[in-house]
Amino acid sequence: MVAIQFGFDARAVTDAKETVDVAARFSPDAFVSSASLSGMHGVRIAMVILAMNPACRVLQYSWNVKTARRAAHILAKGRHFEIWQYPLHPKEWLEWLRNEPPDRSESA
Repeated sequence: MVAIQFGFDARAVTDAKETVDVAARFSPDAFVSSASLSGMHGVRIAMVILAMNPACRVLQYSWNVKTARRAAHILAKGRHFEIWQYPLHPKEWLEWLRNEPPDRSESA
């Protein structure tokens, strides 16, 4: 996993239920995922994680960023997170994790 190779304490998950379960145990500082995951829309998962941990930073990526932003706007209810156009290079989201966001994001 790329994040671990660069010194981050990270968890890899494969579906919505596992994501929520791991987030509940791990209490992440940041959540990076596709805006579309198996079992639940990624934006809904982000909202669940933010409800458990409001300080968590959220970055999601999508092939259809317009649709993902629309869903995020509807579901976000004042919470801030970012949705980037896929594909994105690991260097870009690693910079975001280090609090050095590249100049490509548009907030949800």
